[in-house]
Amino acid sequence: MVITLPGRHFEKFVLTGTGKLNLDRLDQPRLQIKMAGVATITANGKVDDLRIDMAGVSKADFAQVTGRKVKVQMAGVNSAHIAPSAEVDVSIAGPSEVTLHSNPPKLDTQIMGQGRIHKVGSGS
Repeated sequence: MVITLPGRHFEKFVLTGTGKLNLDRLDQPRLQIKMAGVATITANGKVDDLRIDMAGVSKADFAQVTGRKVKVQMAGVNSAHIAPSAEVDVSIAGPSEVTLHSNPPKLDTQIMGQGRIHKVGSGS
């Protein structure tokens, strides 16, 4: 099923259980993503303030989303791809991974367990 809602700003998307969501051509000041279970989200566009909360075994690919800051909170075995220009705040509990596709000047991390941050952006 494909649902197209052009010109709309969404404050939050919540995926629970098993699900897949594609967000195409985002252009908004902020967005909150909540994922629990076995969920997958891919996105592109622009979000200045992005917050991603993940629990379970989820995947969030926001590498093609430009914006200033991203906050990611993970519990479980999750993976996220992000590319903020100014700041990142990552909190990981468990063996989750964040792949950073940019080189923001501010990077705050809190990792409990075997979580990892991979830098693949310019200047890494």
